[in-house]
Amino acid sequence: MLVSASRCPVKGEKYFIQWYDFGAAEAAKGYVSMRLSLMLRRTVVSTALASNAVYAHEIGASLDCRSGSHEFIQQLLAKQEIDPRPMKTSADLVNAYRPRQKQSLTALGFKVQAVFGSDPDDGTFRQAAEGSGAQRQIYGVAVMAGEDAVRERLRQIDSTATVKVVMPLVISAVVCEK
Repeated sequence: MLVSASRCPVKGEKYFIQWYDFGAAEAAKGYVSMRLSLMLRRTVVSTALASNAVYAHEIGASLDCRSGSHEFIQQLLAKQEIDPRPMKTSADLVNAYRPRQKQSLTALGFKVQAVFGSDPDDGTFRQAAEGSGAQRQIYGVAVMAGEDAVRERLRQIDSTATVKVVMPLVISAVVCEK
């Protein structure tokens, strides 16, 4: 609501007070503003999702379990798609790597959260201070998808990889062992 005071055109009165009630107009402006804001947010989110799909690098073909852990990790390091330093090395010498910032990796069509690998006879992988270590080559990815969806995609590409649940219905690990 706006109140304005001005010189009164009627003789005898000093000021003429006008009351402007913008209640309905302000509400309409607020509604339009809210709709535009919602539309803008939807556009930004859909553009971001579409750009992830367009610009994401698919590494699912490497999960056919025909290559070794060294080749799998080295190709990602060479393309600078993962950080060269492992974010974690477990007691069984499995190194976990984080995708680089501004890199969008997908595997089997799902967003990759982490890449992991281990080879007991390879110096590429950081060795943990304690633990007996993995006795075989192991590599794979953790993806944002449920176990059943990941199993179906692996079946479609005829992969021998196994699926492990990391967080039910949210994150699954695709594991290749040799």
